Amino acid sequence: MSRTTEPTPLRVRLSLLRYDLHKVPQRVAMKVAWALPKQVAYWAAIRVMAHATTGSYSNQVVPDLTALQALDRWDDPTGGDRRVGQRVEVAR
Repeated sequence: MSRTTEPTPLRVRLSLLRYDLHKVPQRVAMKVAWALPKQVAYWAAIRVMAHATTGSYSNQVVPDLTALQALDRWDDPTGGDRRVGQRVEVAR
């Protein structure tokens, strides 16, 4: 007994196409990153590590900093400043 495969519904195909189109910017950025010269990638890594150890993170011991922590701090929209969005009282 042979099974015939039913065609994929249009809704599913559109959903997959939308997903693929959403991933295009990430794929382009990744290809550019892998094509960078090593010296440029080296300095970019230093910039990320420096960003992750300044400001409110200035007490961070650099050898104890993991790559994931540095990337999380890089993506932090507040820049590590926990006071962003809060009202600051000023004495007059």
